[in-house]
Amino acid sequence: MRNGSADTCPCATGGCRLGWLLGRHVGGQGIGHRWLQLIVLALAAACAACSGALPRQVIPDYSRFSHIWAAPHVTLYWDCTEVESGSLRIDGIGVNLWEPDPPQFLDLIAFGLDAQGRMLSRAQGSARGWELIKNFPEPFQLELRGQGGEVRVDLAYRYQYRDDSFDGPFRRMPTYVTGRVPDACGQGGRQRQ
Repeated sequence: MRNGSADTCPCATGGCRLGWLLGRHVGGQGIGHRWLQLIVLALAAACAACSGALPRQVIPDYSRFSHIWAAPHVTLYWDCTEVESGSLRIDGIGVNLWEPDPPQFLDLIAFGLDAQGRMLSRAQGSARGWELIKNFPEPFQLELRGQGGEVRVDLAYRYQYRDDSFDGPFRRMPTYVTGRVPDACGQGGRQRQ
C-alpha cells in the first residue's frame, strides 16, 4: 500500500525523519513550502525575543530637560537653546504617562513677547507622532526667530483627547485641551536647578 500505509511509513520501521514528515506524511501531501517558511519564521522570532536579540524599549532620562509642565493628560519636557543671533530653539518631548486612551495631535506654538505682552514673533510645530501612546515619548522642535524686542517666550499647546470615563451620547467625542506655559524659557515651566 502506498500514501501513508504501514509498509511505506518510515515511522513503522522507527526511522521517521522531519523532511519526510513535512513532505509526505500528512495525508500523502506535504505541509507546503509557504507553511514551512511561516513556521520557521515564527520559531526564529520567538527565539530572538527570548534570547534578548531584539532591542527593548529604553526608558528615557527625563531629568536631562530643564523645563517640565504637566498638562491634564500629557507631560511636556523641553530645553531652550539659542542657535543663531535672534533665534531660539525649543527641543522637547510630549509624554503620556498614565492615560490608557492616548491623546492625539499634540500641537505647540512658541510666542516671543515684548515687555507689554505684545506678540512679536511666533513659531508653530507638532509632535512627530499623531498619537501619544502611554510611555512612548513623542519629540517636537520649534525654532523661534526673534525680532529683537522679545523679553520672554510663552509656549502654548493643544491636543485632542477622547474621554470614555462617562456614559452617554457624547462619550467618545473628542475634546480639545489647550494650555499656555508663561515664560517657558525662563522661570516658567517649573524650571529645574
